[in-house]
Amino acid sequence: MQAKFDPRHYQLGALSSLLGFGVCILDFEVQPLAALLSVSAALVAQTIGDRSLGRPFDPKSALISALSIALLLRANHPAWIGLASALAVSSKFLLRYRGKQVFNPSLFGIAALLGMTDAVWVSAGQWGSGAIFRLAASCLGLIVITRSKRADITWAFLLAAIALRRARSAWLGDPLEIPLHALSNGSFLIFAIFMISDPKIIPDSRPARVLFAGTVAALSLWL
Repeated sequence: MQAKFDPRHYQLGALSSLLGFGVCILDFEVQPLAALLSVSAALVAQTIGDRSLGRPFDPKSALISALSIALLLRANHPAWIGLASALAVSSKFLLRYRGKQVFNPSLFGIAALLGMTDAVWVSAGQWGSGAIFRLAASCLGLIVITRSKRADITWAFLLAAIALRRARSAWLGDPLEIPLHALSNGSFLIFAIFMISDPKIIPDSRPARVLFAGTVAALSLWL
């Protein structure tokens, strides 16, 4: 019997390609030491977690978290990036409810560091507004969510986010360019395609996933 293909392989390929594109084409300020610490800390935390549960070491999920943090988080010192990755992977083992993770690991690590210190930040402007990048991110991400059969929550979130921001823009009398600009950046796409579709945190039923996506879109606009 042919082994089932792990969709995390697609995620690793897509995130690695996006990071390479960002560093080589968009000139991301990703320090080599920060990237190394991100990967190393994630793998160490994964090793400790797997051993504590008595199961074989599986690095794929940890590497996905490390790459996501390297893509999105910037810091005054590389050690903060390593700490974010360690917290991200540790949250998978420590913060659980009814057998499922409570938070997406990458988002937890980033949010924890943003709340902990002023030495880290997320720079949405680093992505630019080039159509080539948005197309590349969308295509690579669609491969991931389609293969892993989680496209419904991504489409629900995108549609809700667009509709809510368009409604707010119309209510305020703003031109259409304002909500389009807010939604057309790499950070937003990475969240919509790679993070909200995390199977470890989303509801099991489709109606619940659609409701979850709409709630996240509304909360993000309110924040």
